[in-house]
Amino acid sequence: MKECSHCKSDEGYYEKYTASGETVFYHNFDGSEADNGEMHEGLTYKLRSKFAFCRNCEKKLFRLDKDGNHA
Repeated sequence: MKECSHCKSDEGYYEKYTASGETVFYHNFDGSEADNGEMHEGLTYKLRSKFAFCRNCEKKLFRLDKDGNHA
């Protein structure tokens, strides 16, 4: 798939997940954001929808399998 079949956008698509767990957000002492590259490592993700959606028009594009791949 190269574009949305509804709006013809080539921005891509998204999948809906739920996340649970615990994470931390690091700051420098001057208040600026520090490196938070590992922020998501303490979270567990679960696929919430059986479909992928267009990033532009948000319409359903295709069905996903239980691992989030094209069905």
